[in-house]
Amino acid sequence: MTTTPTPRTMKTLGARRRRAEAEIRAVDAQRAARVATAKAEHAEQQAAQQQALARTAELAAQVDELGTFLDEQRQREHAEWSKAYDRRQELMEQLRAVADAPIPYVRSSMEEHRAALADLGKYVDAAVQAEQDQLRREMDACESRRLWDHEFRQSFDRRHAREGCDCPGHRAWRREQP
Repeated sequence: MTTTPTPRTMKTLGARRRRAEAEIRAVDAQRAARVATAKAEHAEQQAAQQQALARTAELAAQVDELGTFLDEQRQREHAEWSKAYDRRQELMEQLRAVADAPIPYVRSSMEEHRAALADLGKYVDAAVQAEQDQLRREMDACESRRLWDHEFRQSFDRRHAREGCDCPGHRAWRREQP
């Protein structure tokens, strides 16, 4: 026996069918949303991986540049050290040559030494006399100015006691020994 559906059951069957179709569409929509989300996440991951690879390549290039710079720096320092070493070696050779050279010996007689000392003494006496003459001229000019310039006289008298001043200029002016 087959039962024929009644209109009321038809309504419930139709409603069930529509509900089942709606649920299927909702499940399909959720599945499509999950697939879309998964695709978006996968695309984001691929983009992040591409960025990471690009950054890695950039950093590798920087490391290579630093390595090249360090190699050049080492070569430059080595070249400078080698030049300095060669220069020191040349200087040492020159120093050894000077040290190994015989010391010059000048033979002089006692009379030649006495004559040289006498010439030196004359030179020193002449230099001392020239200095004394210069001091005497300067002090004479100061003493002369002192007579007519009142302000200069006051400052000069404060610096030099008129009688018995012991400065080199007054001693030379009085023709005393230095």
